Amino acid sequence: MKIEIPFITQDGFNFLCAKEGFRSAPYLDSVGVPTIGIGTTCLPNGNKVTMNTPCITKLEAIQYANNYLKHLQKWMQNNLKWQPNSNQLIALYSFLYNTGVGSRFDKYVNTKKAIISGDISNIIIGMKSIRNKGLLDSRRKAECEMFNKMV
Repeated sequence: MKIEIPFITQDGFNFLCAKEGFRSAPYLDSVGVPTIGIGTTCLPNGNKVTMNTPCITKLEAIQYANNYLKHLQKWMQNNLKWQPNSNQLIALYSFLYNTGVGSRFDKYVNTKKAIISGDISNIIIGMKSIRNKGLLDSRRKAECEMFNKMV
């Protein structure tokens, strides 16, 4: 049975933007990946952001973010075997936006399995474990609190 995953809500988008921030010019993120806008590392045309990527407006950044969020929505629809509530979805969108769902995410085998199966306690453990040497601690805490927040 395929799960229907709604697109991110305005509250969810606001939560994500608060965690990602906005920069109009390219910068290196905490692990040295060229990034622009609202945490965008890959442009809608499929090209990776480089330090030579032209500056963008906030509206373009929102469009870029929405483009990737649609990709995450599709991934969740194709992979999740459970129906997250609205707060769990906000937390998952934020977490997966940050980690991505590509080859880097495949390295987090237990976290990925927990997210796919809906193993709530292991989702929280997995989210907390991906910390980037402590640089993501406050973000992960907020995502876990959102995930556990009653609807």
